[in-house]
Amino acid sequence: MRAIVVDGFGANSAIREAEVPTPVPGPGEVRVRITHASVNPADWKMHDGWLTKLPIFKPSFPFVLGYDGAGIIDSVGPGVENMAPGTRVMVKSDQSQGKWGSYAEYLVVGAEMAGAIPDNLPLAEAATIPVAGLTAWHGIFLQGGLQPGQTILVHGAAGGVGSFAVQFARAAGARVLASCSAANADYVRSLGAEGVFDTRDGNTAAVVAGMAPGGVDIIFDAVGRNSLPEALALIRPGGTLVRVPTLGDDDQAGITEQAAQASGRQLIRSSIVRSETQAAYRAIGDLYAAGKMVSPEVQMLPIGEIAQALALSKAGHVRGKLVLALWGIGD
Repeated sequence: MRAIVVDGFGANSAIREAEVPTPVPGPGEVRVRITHASVNPADWKMHDGWLTKLPIFKPSFPFVLGYDGAGIIDSVGPGVENMAPGTRVMVKSDQSQGKWGSYAEYLVVGAEMAGAIPDNLPLAEAATIPVAGLTAWHGIFLQGGLQPGQTILVHGAAGGVGSFAVQFARAAGARVLASCSAANADYVRSLGAEGVFDTRDGNTAAVVAGMAPGGVDIIFDAVGRNSLPEALALIRPGGTLVRVPTLGDDDQAGITEQAAQASGRQLIRSSIVRSETQAAYRAIGDLYAAGKMVSPEVQMLPIGEIAQALALSKAGHVRGKLVLALWGIGD
């Protein structure tokens, strides 16, 4: 099969198209014919070698890049139930464990990491969901414990994760405040944010106090890098700061669990929970099927422009999601 691979990690390592063996699904696994794959910050970080410090990351070369995507199941392994060839699915790879990714014609994953796509959702849009959507869903509900009627501040609301978080929170009956650049303010409002502001203006505390005098219940920080150092002061006592890991050394920068606890708040580092992926896929799919979701703004690129796509992601400030069409195959 055709795939996008690297023969080593580091910013200068070459990204190339190659022919590699087509994977075969084992017990409990499905094989997906990938049509579209999304580009996540984790993809360029993978390429640059950020994950080599993780003890569970044991890659072999050539190594296929790509954290997630969408396509059609073409084969299932022994023991797989309720998933059959021909099913359209969104799928998250196991890149962090050193397994091959989604920038390939075929991807094999555990069946729990593939979720059925609603009939009204194109494959290209479904490809935006697995990493960004699961990160947002698990972060605000599993880790953050968001409840109807609460107020949440989504920091970095215009990106892929933030675009989902704003809509999920709004659909759950929460009041949503959001930070983003001025250029993206109208986009974020269109997703359902009630109050939108730019933290770089230097008046974040006053703005949030005006919109939520007692403080917000939850801050969902999709930016990281200690970009919101005043976060604890914006949260009501007993509230929660949920931070999406960046995979870099700056995950430990800024506010600590001890500082949060001392202030009467809690800091939680968000993560995708494998055992909860199916439930999240179903809930997200139901929102799409009911017409309560719109996909993040999509910028489509051909798979041959993968290097440019990773460079765009690394530069930051991508609104919505970058999506790759694999070798001319689409809906």
